[in-house]
Amino acid sequence: MQHILKLVFILFTLTMQGCQFLDTFESSPEKRSIPSEQEQIYRLLRQGRRYSELNEPVRQTLCIRLKKDYQTQADWQTAWLLVYSLNTDYSCIDKNETLTLLKAINTALEPDALLLWLNKNQLQSLDEINSLQSKIKKQKKKNNSLKNKLALTKKELEEVNSKIQALKAIETSINKKLDNEQAN
Repeated sequence: MQHILKLVFILFTLTMQGCQFLDTFESSPEKRSIPSEQEQIYRLLRQGRRYSELNEPVRQTLCIRLKKDYQTQADWQTAWLLVYSLNTDYSCIDKNETLTLLKAINTALEPDALLLWLNKNQLQSLDEINSLQSKIKKQKKKNNSLKNKLALTKKELEEVNSKIQALKAIETSINKKLDNEQAN
C-alpha cells in the first residue's frame, strides 16, 4: 500500500512539475520575466484547487512536504496553500498554526493585493470561531458546576426527605401511644 501511495505521489509531483514547465514554456518572453499579480493568483488558485481534490493520504503527504518547505523558506504562497487547500477540518495544521499563517500572509501581502480581503475575512472568521469555542468551554464548565450542585442538592433533599419520613414515623408512633392511653 505504501509503495502505491509513493508511486501516486511521485506521479502527481511529476505531473505538477510538468504542468508548471509547460506553463513556462508556452508563455511569451514578456510573461516569463514577471507574471502579473492576476496570473500569480490564478496559478495559486488553480494549484490550490488541484491540491484540494487529492485523496486524504496524498494530501497529508503533501501537507508535510509543504510545512517543511515553509520552514525553510517562509513565502506567503506556501502558507496560502497550507491554510486554504490542504487544511480541511484542520487535519494539516491546527487552528493556532492556521491563525499564525493567516497573520503571516496578511503581513506579506501588499495593502492593495487582490487576495488580502479574503485572507482578512478568514482571519476574522477564525478569531470568531476561537472566541465562540472559548465561550463554549466556559459554558461547559458552568454547566458541569451546576450539575454537581444539582446532584449535591438532590442528595441533601433525599436526606431531608428520609429525616421527614423518620419524624412522621415517630409522630405516628407517639399518636398511637397517646390514642392508646386515652382509650384506657
